[in-house]
Amino acid sequence: MLRRSWQRWSRVESTFDELTLDTPILQVIGSALRVIASERLPRQISDLQPGLRARAVNLAHHLSGVTPVSRERAAHAAESLWLGPLDRLWEPAIAAALPVLRKFAVVPEEGSDDAEALMVHISTEKFWEQCLELALTSAFPSLAVSRDATPGEGVTTPAPWVQPRREGECGSATTEAFPDFMFISARHVVVADAKYKLSSGGAPSSQDGYQLFAYSHLARLGGKSSNVAVLMYPARVGERTFQRKLERMPDRDYILWSSRLPFPARSDLCTNGNWSAYIALLTETILDHSSYWSVGSTHFATPPASTRLEDSV
Repeated sequence: MLRRSWQRWSRVESTFDELTLDTPILQVIGSALRVIASERLPRQISDLQPGLRARAVNLAHHLSGVTPVSRERAAHAAESLWLGPLDRLWEPAIAAALPVLRKFAVVPEEGSDDAEALMVHISTEKFWEQCLELALTSAFPSLAVSRDATPGEGVTTPAPWVQPRREGECGSATTEAFPDFMFISARHVVVADAKYKLSSGGAPSSQDGYQLFAYSHLARLGGKSSNVAVLMYPARVGERTFQRKLERMPDRDYILWSSRLPFPARSDLCTNGNWSAYIALLTETILDHSSYWSVGSTHFATPPASTRLEDSV
């Protein structure tokens, strides 16, 4: 290479895929990914981080050329690794892999005298979206869920404003804003958004109203425009579930339902049976509300007789 450089011959470049190197670092990472992919967590826990196992399987495929090592051997290697300047970027991944390999619990063991305080942060807004996703999945087989700026299957939402089209151009500008849910209900295409907010009388805020106004014009499911929109809010303390009908201005040719739905009570989280009963109640309430979406009635939908007043935010 030096001779070719001195003679000014063509330049020689060497490229390689770093993930194919059988190094101790990648052996540790690969072992942790296999643990995550094979562990079967309780549904209540796995629902807090949907798609985790699938992502672990996908990442593990990239390390197919790395020698598989046991969990114990990988944990020992992780604790004794020395990371040089070029390997420092792997430090956060190794630090995250070690608790997985060592089966560390998220709470101190019983009898520990030097346990530190534990803080758990839960996004209640995301939790509410996941509650609705479980119920809607049971109620509507056609459900498409959008998350992390990624549209659900068949969901498209063009940008509301684009530059003038030049001659010969086609297509439309894309956007990273998508409704949380789209599905088919009684042959109607429904666009729905989850909102963890409390407002008086079920009326949407200005921000929510404008957002659903845009979705009502732009959102498509399988190329079909929506026929009705729904805002899904949690019910207030002591408030019965209900929904309010609103009409899109100026032509009043499109309906938006502002829906109040039961939020899980503390007792609903105590056992698997209680949690399943809550999801069944939420599903039943949504189905009851959906019976009004395809009719022109101004009637306020009332909850099933089994709805409990204590299920609230």
